[in-house]
Amino acid sequence: MTHTTQTPSPIDTPGHILANVPGILGFYPANSVLFITVENTDKGTCLGPLIRVNAEETEELLDHIATPLQTPNCEAIFAFVIGSYCHHHTEHLIDVLMGLTTEHETIDITAAWITPEISVGAPYSMLFGPFHNQTGEGLMRDWARGTIPNITDSETMRRCIAEGNLPDLDRDEHFSIFFEKNPFLSADEIKSMDREAYEIASDMRMQSPDGPSIGCGVTPYEFIETVPVILDKTRKSVDIRTDSSVLTVIGSWLATTWSRDLIIRELLEEPEVAADALLAAAQTFTGTIRANALCLFAGVSMAGENSKYANPALNTALEEFPEHNLTKLLHESYKAGLIDETVANLKSGSITAQKQVLDDHEDADYWEDDDIEEGIDVWEEEYPDTESFFEHEFADITADAGEEEKKSA
Repeated sequence: MTHTTQTPSPIDTPGHILANVPGILGFYPANSVLFITVENTDKGTCLGPLIRVNAEETEELLDHIATPLQTPNCEAIFAFVIGSYCHHHTEHLIDVLMGLTTEHETIDITAAWITPEISVGAPYSMLFGPFHNQTGEGLMRDWARGTIPNITDSETMRRCIAEGNLPDLDRDEHFSIFFEKNPFLSADEIKSMDREAYEIASDMRMQSPDGPSIGCGVTPYEFIETVPVILDKTRKSVDIRTDSSVLTVIGSWLATTWSRDLIIRELLEEPEVAADALLAAAQTFTGTIRANALCLFAGVSMAGENSKYANPALNTALEEFPEHNLTKLLHESYKAGLIDETVANLKSGSITAQKQVLDDHEDADYWEDDDIEEGIDVWEEEYPDTESFFEHEFADITADAGEEEKKSA
């Protein structure tokens, strides 16, 4: 299942909606069912959350589909079937869409259309809805049937072109970067790097806040200061995956919950470069380091100019590490459309982690108390029955400094 909260241009026809889909999802969907809300906003009628599911999984994912579609300003819910299906299969999909009922509620689909593919000139026709039997000329006929207009003229695609960030050809290509393996380092090299990364993070936790260092370990303050240095190396590198020493340091950031939380703030300062570093780590390491790399990749992507890979990164992390707490929290907030609040929570939580560790450091003005409060109230309002991000993710900061944390967050 794919979910996005982007809102493209005002609605003209179903064809214009379909033309915007690749730019919203970041890829061209096939053999899918799309659900999209129509929102009444200050700017007029616009599209709201878009959810894509594999056509054959529509019924079993109803509970996951329902909640994101229940938005405060929802005026209607549209469904689009993408693919070529026999008459019997199409009739079955119509029955499913017209009777979408979860354990708790019924999802009222206002209208549904079908198209064999999303491409220029591809025909679409209404499966059911208020204009199903519309004939003649004019706009109402275009809502019953028509063809998809030039996709490159859609608002979302124009934005993609301006950013040099074209949609992928299909979902597999869209997710492929998260399954690509580092081609430059051997399994033995990566195993050694993994061990060293955990040692760096564990030794760092044993140090006093601002030194002197114990043994070969770096202090927490020195640990945080590695972030801009490594990001600068990443920016200047042709492919950072070739540099085992840099990757080891990145791995140490992500080796434990404690080390991860200390460096999030610095990563958010340079989200595009941080995304490159985190993706390299995800393609190199396994286990906790990979889980945290995927999760934070999504977080910095939301903070940067290129957010199209945030959702596939979270989905990949959830599939591989279903109990990873921070991933679950980010995914829930992403589904709710709380992008800015998510980034604010990541920043404020990291600031809090740093304050608890470095409270006695001479640079006492490094933190602003207002930052700590930003976004937390919104999170608690949206999720009153769960712990806030702040409470949930950083409760273990004051745990015994000798506690072993080589486990998934």
